[in-house]
Amino acid sequence: MILQYGYRDADIIAVVAEIEKLPFLHQIAFGASICERLMPNSNISRESNQEKYSVLRQALDEVWLIVNGQLIDSIKLFQLKDDLETVVPEYDDSDSEYILGVDYVAGSIYYLIDMCLQTKLSDSQVLERFITCAYSIFSSYIVLEIELAEDMAEAETDDYFSNKSIEEQRSIIHNHPFILQEMTKENEDLQRIKETPFLTLEFLESLRTSSQDKGKS
Repeated sequence: MILQYGYRDADIIAVVAEIEKLPFLHQIAFGASICERLMPNSNISRESNQEKYSVLRQALDEVWLIVNGQLIDSIKLFQLKDDLETVVPEYDDSDSEYILGVDYVAGSIYYLIDMCLQTKLSDSQVLERFITCAYSIFSSYIVLEIELAEDMAEAETDDYFSNKSIEEQRSIIHNHPFILQEMTKENEDLQRIKETPFLTLEFLESLRTSSQDKGKS
């Protein structure tokens, strides 16, 4: 099966079902690679807010260490979950883009840590929460980008995104270059992981850094 982006529960469940075929640590590695591409979307950089960026970075780095064979320290992971909750500021309409980015990125890493803490590998609910949160940031950013462009346009038009039908909106998002790029990358990574029985340090490093030159997802 080829992973396809979608909003609806059935779409998410189909993606989850495919990822669940991987060994447990391979699932975590796949999720961590998605989070690496989400990080630039957090609107937090080392320069703008070192403290909050460090919380996201430390939590995600801990996940990579676990995938690389480090024993799970549940106390530390629960503390990192608490730290991630402090990163998300209170909602403010004047700063909605910032809130949106931080909320979804912190949430995705939060659920990824929950995956590490699973006691039942067959429980797909945690993986489903992770995919739902991670995929939400893509559609949210695209809608925000479209609406900002519409607000800045000099010529008025009735063909606003918000006036389109739900199916038309879904089609626009599904075929957006950002979505096409992300799903191409996810399918490439999924195939590579399927063909890699042992997660070596070299392979994990290539998985972690393979999107850095592309910036935001």
